[in-house]
Amino acid sequence: MSGSVVLVVDPVAQTAERVALALAGTRYSVRVVRDAVEAEAALDGDPIVAVLSAITLPRGNAYELARHVRAKHPEAAVLLVSGGFDVYNAERAAEAGVVGRLARPFSVEAVRRHLESALGPLGADEDQILDASSALEPL
Repeated sequence: MSGSVVLVVDPVAQTAERVALALAGTRYSVRVVRDAVEAEAALDGDPIVAVLSAITLPRGNAYELARHVRAKHPEAAVLLVSGGFDVYNAERAAEAGVVGRLARPFSVEAVRRHLESALGPLGADEDQILDASSALEPL
């Protein structure tokens, strides 16, 4: 894999699907891992420009992962995904360098807005994004 990578760390497959749809046609690629240990290993590869992570992860948590991301990729944007029984702690998030949060259920458009806020214009064809997301059910 080469280029700028958006790392998705979530055991929920639909999160990665939404991120991939949001980034379709852009210069970014999506790499998906399911837990904190796999995510830390992925930080040693290609340049990471953003990380979207569930707060509660198998083998770790997003706040500690965010600290590892900041250490290895200081310019990367870290966004947390919350939902269900996850408790978003704004103070811990700020201390860890988290720049935003997506609350489930969320749409492809919401992912795109958050990533554009963090990374700048993504440059994908808007019609393609809207058409692709309309076929998905909310998380």
